[in-house]
Amino acid sequence: MKCTDPQFKARFEPKVKAWLEQKAKAEERSQAWLLNNLVKEAMRRDQQTATQK
Repeated sequence: MKCTDPQFKARFEPKVKAWLEQKAKAEERSQAWLLNNLVKEAMRRDQQTATQK
């Protein structure tokens, strides 16, 4: 099955990239999966804050 999700390139500071690699490996997930989950969580927090105002 071909993945049709949009892609983009990003640059990370070396410390951030190393953390991302270690975290993804520890959770047995891909770095893309981890980034998607982190962004989704930030979106949820942002939406909750917006609805509380």
